[in-house]
Amino acid sequence: TYLLEKDNREKTIELEKKNQQLSASLKMIEEARVREEKLRKELECWVPPFLMAELENRTNSYPCKKSLAVITYDIIESSKLHDKFHNGQSIRSLILKGFTEILLKNGAWRESHAGDSAFAHIGLFQTVPNPCDQLMVVASEFRVFLRHLNVQTGIQFECGIGLHYAEECLIDLHEVEIEYQGKKIKQKSFDTTSRGVDLVHRVEKIAHDYPGS
Repeated sequence: TYLLEKDNREKTIELEKKNQQLSASLKMIEEARVREEKLRKELECWVPPFLMAELENRTNSYPCKKSLAVITYDIIESSKLHDKFHNGQSIRSLILKGFTEILLKNGAWRESHAGDSAFAHIGLFQTVPNPCDQLMVVASEFRVFLRHLNVQTGIQFECGIGLHYAEECLIDLHEVEIEYQGKKIKQKSFDTTSRGVDLVHRVEKIAHDYPGS
């Protein structure tokens, strides 16, 4: 009886130890899953949704062509805003944030920005009926936003805005891979190019020379 009880105690201790190890392993797996989920959600914020869909469905091959309603803005005399802030945020950041919020609300996507300017389009992020009319809505809302921001911050600034319907834009994915210091470095990007895209930037440059955002 004594030997049997001793054997049971040893097996019980061993079983409890294995259960603790199993619980610790399950906890590590769950923590890894949560970290992976958070990382994926963070990465999805950096990757355009239509690219995520393409990666999952592989419905299109690149390069491809699509007509897009395009818009760009450029801050007039932006150098004067280098040291201008409101509630801890630079005026440039507030302008870009407002522009992007208006775009997303109207089914558009900001493709790129360079500090004092940004370029966006409607028709690639998602299908939108009457994209040109919707782009006018974006431009009108952006102008109202800029006037409100002028009043709110007490800082005067203006933006040149260009609009155009760019037919048959070339949409291309780019991939560069190099080996550096024994490690492989890969960078991927996408862009849209066409004569229409070039034209919208020229339109903005014309608007840039006239007063009134």
